[in-house]
Amino acid sequence: FTAGGIKISPWVQVPNYYTDLNHWLNEQKDDGRIIHFPINPGDGLRYSDWEHPYLGIEPGEYIFKRPSIGKNGQGAKLYYNVLLQRFNKFSPLAYGTDPDITNSEFRSEQLYEELAKLNVRYIILHKDIDPEIGLVGPFEPVEEYLAKQDNIKKINTFGKLDVYKVEIPKDIHLIYSPDAKVSYQKINPTLYYASVVSDSAFDLYFLENFDPNWQVYIDGQKIEDHSKVFSYANKWRINKLGSFDITLKYKPQDFVDEGIRISKSVVLLLSLICLTYLIWKWKLNKVSYDR
Repeated sequence: FTAGGIKISPWVQVPNYYTDLNHWLNEQKDDGRIIHFPINPGDGLRYSDWEHPYLGIEPGEYIFKRPSIGKNGQGAKLYYNVLLQRFNKFSPLAYGTDPDITNSEFRSEQLYEELAKLNVRYIILHKDIDPEIGLVGPFEPVEEYLAKQDNIKKINTFGKLDVYKVEIPKDIHLIYSPDAKVSYQKINPTLYYASVVSDSAFDLYFLENFDPNWQVYIDGQKIEDHSKVFSYANKWRINKLGSFDITLKYKPQDFVDEGIRISKSVVLLLSLICLTYLIWKWKLNKVSYDR
């Protein structure tokens, strides 16, 4: 209750058509990301057409299971600022410091080529956003823009959400190589296993923000040649030939896992000590009772 006695619920019901779209996306047989349009120059917006309007941080990453791009976060600026420039929405020094993007590799002429570098395969055009809140703007100009783009086609509609398919090469994935055959398995967000077939040296791409803590191992040996690709993502130069396996991992997770193992060992040890004490106490009481 507020001071005036008015009950306010912090919960907002997301329209069912978001659930329907999420189910549909989960049924698609690819690992592509989604991106939300109209592109948001900040991180806040207002869904005014919902039964109970929502005002706050862009919630796509929580609503949809697929990786979602929809706000101007500090970690995304290396490519997000370039997208904002494309739609004339870039404002210097807004929502955090800006990296130098003057020589960005993320500057293809066609939009679909830019989205391919992010492994974006679906555009979600929102028609339920208040254009006056959060500087998102109206959806109509974006709808007209997308209709003119090569390799981008509207394929479905869920309520007030239009879905566009971005036709990018089928061999582009979260982890891939332009020169070798690569398949991969995601164990968790910090660990991937990949299988490679190659008859020459090749580059391995991992389309997540560059971080030196992402490491690649072959036969237990760390690959040291780690650099950026597309100005934001990870690339390793692999000189091994033939058919072999690769482990890609986020190194700090090792310390977390070790901490968990130590914690479990300590809990087990303390449990054994407590159990031993209880047994000893029970035997002592039993002897005293027998006497």
